[in-house]
Amino acid sequence: ALIVAGLEKQIYLPVRLAAHLGYFREQGLEVDLLTEPSGANAEDVLLVGGAQGVVGAYHHTLDLQSRGKAVQSVILFALAPGEVELVATRLAGVINSPADWKGRRLGVTGLSSATHLLTHALAQRHGLKPQDYTVLPVGSGAAFAAALRQGRIDAGMSTEPVASSLIQSGDARLLVDLRSPEAAQKALGQSYPFASLYMQTAWVNSHPGEVQRLVTALVRALRFIQQRSPAEVAAALGLAGDDAAIYIKALGESRQMELF
Repeated sequence: ALIVAGLEKQIYLPVRLAAHLGYFREQGLEVDLLTEPSGANAEDVLLVGGAQGVVGAYHHTLDLQSRGKAVQSVILFALAPGEVELVATRLAGVINSPADWKGRRLGVTGLSSATHLLTHALAQRHGLKPQDYTVLPVGSGAAFAAALRQGRIDAGMSTEPVASSLIQSGDARLLVDLRSPEAAQKALGQSYPFASLYMQTAWVNSHPGEVQRLVTALVRALRFIQQRSPAEVAAALGLAGDDAAIYIKALGESRQMELF
């Protein structure tokens, strides 16, 4: 089993696509994909043996290693976070940058998640301290969208296709873009490799064949994304209607920004 830190997130598209296209089965693997909105919670599932790997932010490998846990990334999908900081439209003229977060409620997928870490990093670069704002764990996908629309958060970090959906509906405005290596470098002051598959080192060492077949299937999915149009990718996932239109537009922008 692989636990994905938000199966609907476009930054983790290669895993979802590999399953839909049968690439795992072609490698002789039966892979169950589980979803967990927060990468921090996915860490815990991995450590207790609830899954053999986590598809999530690369920084979790460093965090776990710093706590004495032997984990490693076996494939990296993206060289940028693919995240965006959105601000509720009602505050778009009030919050113009992270410097305006003082006293505000900021949404993240979960405490100690990558979105939490990135939020702190952006705030720090704009002169704020953690006590200057409130971080609320609101999950991802529809849960994040509801929190923003209902006014429970003033701004928050999300990813595609939810970000484009909220912008298109008029509920949110883009505040900080982390969807390309260049944008991440500008906003964070450093590069930030992100989406990856990481596993406990002991399992990697004892199952080299399975790990190689997993990676082979995921590389095939990455090549499919790179070699097909966004519309073909959406069709491969079985998307249709408005959902497909938003997904196609967001994926096209991600491709232009070299997310994949």
